[in-house]
Order: sequence, then structure tokens, then C-alpha cells
Amino acid sequence: MNRLFVRTGITMLLAVGVTVALTTLAEARDGHRGRMPTFETLDTNDDGSITMQEVLAHRASRFESADTDGDGLLSAQELNARAQDRLRERTARMIERRDTDNDGFLSAEELSPPEGREGRMFNRMDADEDGAISKEEFETATEKRRGRHRGHGRPAESTTE
Repeated sequence: MNRLFVRTGITMLLAVGVTVALTTLAEARDGHRGRMPTFETLDTNDDGSITMQEVLAHRASRFESADTDGDGLLSAQELNARAQDRLRERTARMIERRDTDNDGFLSAEELSPPEGREGRMFNRMDADEDGAISKEEFETATEKRRGRHRGHGRPAESTTE
């Protein structure tokens, strides 16, 4: 029983670590923009459709809100401040969603995957189902994840001609 608990804990830490590392790399590489705005946010004139003009206006508004000094350029400091704001929002949502005892903290149990989903990422990465992830399996899984996120959900286009 104790051994099972340790194995589950190690698997959970591995899954969380891999997820955080891959997400961070994808965001840094692809300039991931976070949550997609709602339809209602983009449809500023409430006509039931989104025009390219509305999309571009939303993009400009987001840029302007990040450009805190109003110079028309985003500095590393401004980008870091925006990233910190998004991180605070994500953290608050995570605690709100997972803090089952409402103490304002997350225990290891509260961070555990839902029943039946333990080790799902590990199992996906372990392509030959031998109970271990080889370097090749790790790299393949990383490439698959990059492909899914490169185009914000669309497969990456080939750069070879």
C-alpha cells in the first residue's frame, strides 16, 4: 500500500512536471496568448457575427492595455507584467476549482487527477506500454504536443518544400 502511494505520487509529480515544462516551453516559443476571448467579447456591435475589423480591434485593445507606458512598444517589463497577471488569474481559477475543502490551499490530494485519470499522460507517452518512458517516446510526445499548439489547436504546417 505504501509503495503504491509512493508510485502514484511520483507519477503525479512527473505528470505535473512534464505538463508545466511543456506548457512553459510552448508559451515561450509560440507566444501563446492564453484563453480565447468569448464570442460576446469579440462581437462588439452585438450583431451575431464577428468581423475581421472586430478581431483586429480586440487585438489592438489588448496591445494597448499591455503597453502601460503608451510608447507603442512592449518592453520585457511590460510583457513580464502581463504574464504575471495571467499567471495570477490562472492560479486563482485553479485554487477555486480544486480547493474542495475551501481552506485557500491545495493539498497533494486536491491536485491529484480525477478518479480514473491517474497516469493518463504517462500512459499516453509510454507508447510501447512497457511501464517506462524512453527518450524517444518523450521526444515523440513533445513533438506531438508542439504540433497541436503551434497553430493554437491546428496541426503545424510543414516547413519543408
